[in-house]
Amino acid sequence: MISKEAQRLTRVVFKYSSLLKFTPWLFDEKTCVLRREKSLLPFHLNMAIFLLYNTFLIVQLRTTLGQRDPLAFIRTVIQIIAISASTMISSVSCEIVLTKDEIMEHYNTAFSYHKKFAQTYCHRKILRDGNFKYGFEIWMKLFLYSMNFLMGFVCPIFAVTGKRLNIFLSSVFINYLKSGGLGPNMFLFFLTLAHMRIFLFGSFIALNCTFLFIPQLCQTIVVLGEIRPHFHSKLTKSPARKPVNVVRILRAIALLQQQCNAIIKRNIVPSSLTLMMGMSVFCNYAVITARLNITTRLSSILIGKFIGVMISFMCTIFIIFECNITSRVAISYQRTLRAWKISRISRYHKKILKSLRPQGV
Repeated sequence: MISKEAQRLTRVVFKYSSLLKFTPWLFDEKTCVLRREKSLLPFHLNMAIFLLYNTFLIVQLRTTLGQRDPLAFIRTVIQIIAISASTMISSVSCEIVLTKDEIMEHYNTAFSYHKKFAQTYCHRKILRDGNFKYGFEIWMKLFLYSMNFLMGFVCPIFAVTGKRLNIFLSSVFINYLKSGGLGPNMFLFFLTLAHMRIFLFGSFIALNCTFLFIPQLCQTIVVLGEIRPHFHSKLTKSPARKPVNVVRILRAIALLQQQCNAIIKRNIVPSSLTLMMGMSVFCNYAVITARLNITTRLSSILIGKFIGVMISFMCTIFIIFECNITSRVAISYQRTLRAWKISRISRYHKKILKSLRPQGV
């Protein structure tokens, strides 16, 4: 119950995450399920490097606050944005380490259920062509490519042009890098690769969290729309709307929602949304207040403004995207349940439907 485009985007995220050892699971392209990595050492090493970088940002905040120049306040804002983003990714990474088996089990269970639903109730042509368009593919593609472009290309370039900023490792070695020559230039190139690796780790952690949960929620919305009473669908057959099958489907969806909530109940998602809102506000403020009257640093300021706009845009889009999907799941479940309760069905089925409660994700 997922479109070809959504399948392709999900496959890209999981494939490159496994290739770069940014996640503790492998993606089986044949069965489309997640399996545990044979060795978790590379993932733990990447995570440890990112946690050290997060610690570095927090320690450097004191140095940034002690600076006295026209751009000191903007640098402080940038530092706070970087700390917020890295802290959020670090928290999510720790959550993944603690619940990796539960996450894989939930993803595989949800994927298997929606696959079985499609094989049981969908028309063969629809099943073959994968025409399950739910309207979010464009946002998934935008988030995937803009995130990797920003973290894998733009931010490392910003690290080269703004190497004095305390959010970059180069700020510690600024005196050595200013001396010029082959050695400092090679060392700067090495630091650029290190920044790229660190930023891409954060990018793929965020993408994995998105593509682990969002596609299955979109599939749930499609299923809930298909099982409404007296609904004539081009996707599914009429047995999908029989009361006995509807009760089973609603029960299965409720169990999947409970399983999903059990994974994210540690308040990581609400905290992440709060941090994203704060990051968006700080980015907009930095973009507006940073002036271009210092010609010697024009390139770094322009790149910084571009990064601020991109981060603010992505945070805003992600918040709207996530809140829209989760709210639609709860609303669709409630509407479908209410529609069946007022339909002409047996007392037994009505009694079962009354025991079901819509549960948000």
